[in-house]
Amino acid sequence: MSLPRKLLVLPPVVVGVAVVIFLVKRREGPAREEAAEISRAVRVATVEKRDVVPRVIGYGTVRPARNWSAVAEIAGRVAEVSPLLKEGEVVPAGHTLLRIDDTDARLEVARLRADADGYGAQLAKLELTGKNVETLLLVEKRSLELAEREADRLDALAKRGSATATEVDAQRRVLLTQRTAVVNLENSLRLLPSERDQLQAQLKATEARLARAQRDVERAVLVTPFPCRIEEVNVEATQSVSVGQTLATAYDIRLAEVEARLALEQGRHLFHPEARRDVMRDMVEGVDWSRLGIQATVRLRLPGQTFAWEARFARAAPGLAAGTRAVGVVVAVDQPYEGAARGDNPPLIKGMFLEVELRGRPYRDRIVVPRAAIHAGRVYVAGVENRLVIRPVVVEFVQGEEAILQSGLEEGERLVVSDLIPAIEGMLLAPQPADASR
Repeated sequence: MSLPRKLLVLPPVVVGVAVVIFLVKRREGPAREEAAEISRAVRVATVEKRDVVPRVIGYGTVRPARNWSAVAEIAGRVAEVSPLLKEGEVVPAGHTLLRIDDTDARLEVARLRADADGYGAQLAKLELTGKNVETLLLVEKRSLELAEREADRLDALAKRGSATATEVDAQRRVLLTQRTAVVNLENSLRLLPSERDQLQAQLKATEARLARAQRDVERAVLVTPFPCRIEEVNVEATQSVSVGQTLATAYDIRLAEVEARLALEQGRHLFHPEARRDVMRDMVEGVDWSRLGIQATVRLRLPGQTFAWEARFARAAPGLAAGTRAVGVVVAVDQPYEGAARGDNPPLIKGMFLEVELRGRPYRDRIVVPRAAIHAGRVYVAGVENRLVIRPVVVEFVQGEEAILQSGLEEGERLVVSDLIPAIEGMLLAPQPADASR
């Protein structure tokens, strides 16, 4: 191509480039939009004050409050056995379970009664003898007085020569004989009290043996001291038993106990702070648990059904459990078989595993929040303009899924109860009622 022709192509190209540059400069840029702040949807609950009843749950097994062992107090052959003397039978109070042959004991009673009657007769005879001796002594003393006067009269006559020496000596012998009789009677009276004391001592000893023999007759019959349930039987009819042998064991059905184990930190909040000080102070002299206002309920949980009994706080166990360091509390259930008689509850049988709930006096006007709403000692609050406020709180105690606060929240504030990750102070929230669907 020749040079002139090339020059003809150049102007259109230049014009085109110029047009493109002009159009680019005239074009407006894309419209800019300000970035909007994104709010996080959270569930909130309005903080309210309410009364809180402190509760703690433990578990334990039923045990009888009182046991009874039927121990043979005399030896002999079992003559009679009650048809209720079987393991598991419920026996009323005052029921005769068995009777041991008491023939030997009754014979001993008869013999000792005869001995006692004999000593009684000897005492009566001794009393009569004493009265007779006193009467004779009066007579002999009167005779002694007469003999003394006669001796004095003869002495006077002898001095005047009117009586012989023989007569005087004879009267003196009579006087000595009479004095001897009086002395003998007086000695007999002095001996009577010692003889009486000896007979009375022998009578008392015989009466003591008689009382023991009569007790042996009574001990031959074993009677239930209270309504009980037979636990074990170790005797049969016609069997010979020895003194001290355990024939049967039973337990009282009027009162049952359950010992539940609780961690120390669990049971602490059952007592208000001032009550805790009282308990610590009274531990030295004994705590009056009734004035602390602790109530108890025991429950038997079965598939599809739960049975409950009202109980009472009886006492604390004497020490901590080895290994777990848990404290034991004992609750008592009165008349644990009455519900079974009415058809309401089954009887509380020894060894039954139960749930034990203890309740203390209520804490008034406390802030209660879900336990899950506390994050490392802090809570999230929907503050002014729905901005997140992170607030430290002080927890008084935790009960189940709830935490009771001492400080950090005020009534009427909106507490964030949903998880918030990440949680940044001041971030915008979109609060929704806690009962709304998630």
